[in-house]
Amino acid sequence: PIIQWIIERKSGEIWFATEFHGVLRYDVERVKTVISHQELQVYTEGGGVNAAALAEDKLGNLWVATWNGGVLKYDGERLTKYSIKDGLGYNCFKAALEDSKGNIWFGSWGVGGSNGVSRYDGEKFQYFTAEDGLAHNSIYWITEDSEGLIWFCTENGVSVFDGESFQNIREENGLPHNLVTSAMQDRDGSLWFGTQGGGIARFDRNIQSFTVKDGLADNLIKAVYQDSKENIWFATNGGVSKYDGERFETFTKADGLVSDNVLSIMEDKRGDIWLGTWNGVNRYDGTSFQKVI
Repeated sequence: PIIQWIIERKSGEIWFATEFHGVLRYDVERVKTVISHQELQVYTEGGGVNAAALAEDKLGNLWVATWNGGVLKYDGERLTKYSIKDGLGYNCFKAALEDSKGNIWFGSWGVGGSNGVSRYDGEKFQYFTAEDGLAHNSIYWITEDSEGLIWFCTENGVSVFDGESFQNIREENGLPHNLVTSAMQDRDGSLWFGTQGGGIARFDRNIQSFTVKDGLADNLIKAVYQDSKENIWFATNGGVSKYDGERFETFTKADGLVSDNVLSIMEDKRGDIWLGTWNGVNRYDGTSFQKVI
């Protein structure tokens, strides 16, 4: 299966959003289907609906952002559907985040169009678009920094939202590429952005770029993640690269990856690194890659 998203639930279970295989749960060395691909079609009353991103809220509900089927809330027993009729800006999504205030954000993205970001405050949806100042209506990633600012990676730069207005950062401000696919703030406060073809940008007071020339596996980045040892991992089209602050180390199928096309990264409470790929899941314990799915 194509693994779009990985999260560790508060329970310690690892959950996956997949393309064509619904939502999966890994528990005690076993993978179970929680919401099947067929169920996604039925509950959303759609066709070609796939799970794209996952977020767990403070109440323990799992939110499933879908491609072509709006958003689903799963309370462990029941699925509740939300769509444009409920105030969502769009029905195709690629990103989800619960912020520190408890709002759930959904970033829309679609081949035929998109409509910015939708925010759910526990009662109602509100959405923001390019007309409100967002850099672009296609959203690839959402992250929150230590000051509570929300960052949106878009098809035309990065937007930062302070609760009232958007500021945008693009190539003219130093970004290596305007199509930004992923973002993460490290423990030193620097923001890292992955781009689609321009490698990585590290943003503090200035923007510093890293590409294949610096040892990165590929300049097309799908995800950025900092582990508990302060290594920064980059999911790319050419394997996964680990940056220790000085140099890049790359792992590929030759090292045990199930696919070189890596889409998602997550570290669990034990310190193992989980990698979602175009062809299943690997778990890395620091020495070797185990195939999980």
